Amino acid sequence: MPGVHLSLPRQRPVGIMGVNGAGKSTMLMAAAGVLAPGSCLVDGIASDASACGYVPQDYPCMPDIRVEAYCRLFALELAALHTRLPELYLDELKHERIHSLSAGQRQAVTNAVALSVPARLLVFDEPFSALDVRRRAGLRGYIKHAAQSRPVLLASQAGADLLDLCGYFVVLRAGRVVFQGPLEALDDHSGDAHSLASR
Repeated sequence: MPGVHLSLPRQRPVGIMGVNGAGKSTMLMAAAGVLAPGSCLVDGIASDASACGYVPQDYPCMPDIRVEAYCRLFALELAALHTRLPELYLDELKHERIHSLSAGQRQAVTNAVALSVPARLLVFDEPFSALDVRRRAGLRGYIKHAAQSRPVLLASQAGADLLDLCGYFVVLRAGRVVFQGPLEALDDHSGDAHSLASR
């Protein structure tokens, strides 16, 4: 992916859009600091040297430990996470081991950890893909609230989630940014979500 420079507005998450293979996950991995050291600067600081809350598209978790122990790896307590983020329903998982969770339950835990670590930037790659309806609605609200205090990058194939949450968009094609700006500049004002997706 060639050099990309983005000016990220605050107050609303930034939606990363593009077809499969456009480079969304690569961009988000660079922003989260999990690619080559120094491959991405966030506010002039190398992303790998800066705290980031990150939910990857494939969210690996240590399979044999309990959810409570997994949260403690990040200096977080499961009970406190549930109190802070009740609509992710983490209290249902407190006695479970990671390997026994469904994909949606693992994703809920990963989202909760990313939202709760002290981080300058939040990066979410398909955070809604496996969530049930109740957790999906709660996560939307939590991400929207988090964006009030720090930049949030969000990629999702679910257009409704992006349109609901994001006021600013970056569109990728073959690893290059072909558009960045507010929704009004992208929308054709038809109100047709299919038309917007095509654009």
